Amino acid sequence: MNWRIWILAVALASAPTIAAMSSAGAPHTGTVESVMAVGKEASVAAQDRASMSRAIAAFTNRLATDRTFATQMLSAIQKQDTTGMATLMRQAGLPGRIEVGRIDPGFHFEINVTTSSSFYHLCFSDEHSCEGHNIVLG
Repeated sequence: MNWRIWILAVALASAPTIAAMSSAGAPHTGTVESVMAVGKEASVAAQDRASMSRAIAAFTNRLATDRTFATQMLSAIQKQDTTGMATLMRQAGLPGRIEVGRIDPGFHFEINVTTSSSFYHLCFSDEHSCEGHNIVLG
């Protein structure tokens, strides 16, 4: 069977902003330090997203090229073995805390991955049941 894998990966990390008002209601003009602090936070979040993107690419590449790994994932999915699935995902290099959500034995599963600064929702399916996206990192 030719499995088509559709992936939806949504990073739900809030971007820091400098919009602040003083107690008198006048606009806050900010300082160089506040701009640099926001830049530092944004840099950490961007590095986290880039790292996660590489990890997702490695995981999906392993699904696509390693028959033994793909067989183990399919077996865990069909058994609805969430612990086994999370272990395989960690072995493939997905970082952070992995929580397996919805599983359909026909080959659909959703996972949530939480890193130090971001939350990612990944959906894998061969039936376009992940909103029809290949991959989206927001």
